[in-house]
Amino acid sequence: MIDYKPFADGVTGVLHVKWGLALTSPLFIRGTTVAAFKNTSATSSKGRGDSLEINWDVDGEAYASKNKSYSQITDFNYVFEVNNGSVSVKYDIPASSVRGTLRSAAISRLIQLDDRHAFTISKFEEKTPEVKKFLTDQVSKAKERLQSKKDFWFDILSLFGLTLEIDENDTDPMTWAGRLKISTDISVNAGGNRLTYAGAEVPNSAGPGNITTNISVRNPLDRVSMGAKDGGLHNWLEMSEQQHVMIDMQILNPRKNDFKLLSLWKDDIDAGFIKFGGMTSQGRGKAKVTMENYNLYVSPKSPHHSFLTGLNKHDKALNSDLSGIWDGASVTLSELLGYANMA
Repeated sequence: MIDYKPFADGVTGVLHVKWGLALTSPLFIRGTTVAAFKNTSATSSKGRGDSLEINWDVDGEAYASKNKSYSQITDFNYVFEVNNGSVSVKYDIPASSVRGTLRSAAISRLIQLDDRHAFTISKFEEKTPEVKKFLTDQVSKAKERLQSKKDFWFDILSLFGLTLEIDENDTDPMTWAGRLKISTDISVNAGGNRLTYAGAEVPNSAGPGNITTNISVRNPLDRVSMGAKDGGLHNWLEMSEQQHVMIDMQILNPRKNDFKLLSLWKDDIDAGFIKFGGMTSQGRGKAKVTMENYNLYVSPKSPHHSFLTGLNKHDKALNSDLSGIWDGASVTLSELLGYANMA
């Protein structure tokens, strides 16, 4: 019987997790466009002049090539929204970025280094009979390993999903959606729309105003001379520290190891081991979990039903679409962790 797939017995429970993160260092998520930035006056030949300006709603590359006092600046990730018939733009943190960060953290902390490609299928340009047999053996070993449920790979792949198939004709591919759904929100920073550069406020910004941003600069060094590379100066927009990010997680059919993983993630975020976005090697993307909320909903068929009812605080009136359908309660991470560590 194949029971390693996450929803073999349907859905019997869900854990809603809400984390509020406060950035302790700037966060950078590269956008797909560049803006035009002026950081010197027309009469200043070098150094930072006293004329700061950013033209966000232009083709930054073309504008900078025609106006020598401007340079290109990499934008922060943004999205467009349609509200009441009008289009607006806002800076945004993709849920996929957070999801990828948490997945990588789980693998690096729980899986041995020489075992991290166990569920990556080999690639071949030509699928000869010998190659197909080799790939079939790879997939068979992967299925046997998940069937045993004896290591953290089972929990990670169950949580984040897997796509492992030989070709489009595979009748039993190892492909499924994970149990974890993530969404992000930075609207809590509404009104914080300042843009700064080297401590000075930058005027004339036509970009999104839903977060406070700052312009950072880096000049790569030549590895031989250790001098600044000619033309290597880079500017980019990043979300300022002390801004806030809300992360919502829904874990279907939660498992005890999920509770342990949540605790591990939280500790590693607070310690600065888990960093979000890009340029993390430069210290970007550090945060602290300043708010946390956990609501657990289970059906009578859930293996966690007795745990929830045993807390003597289950409440069917919690504000959720599941209220009145399943038993639910607001729980703490310490309660979940204590339950997960029980024999």
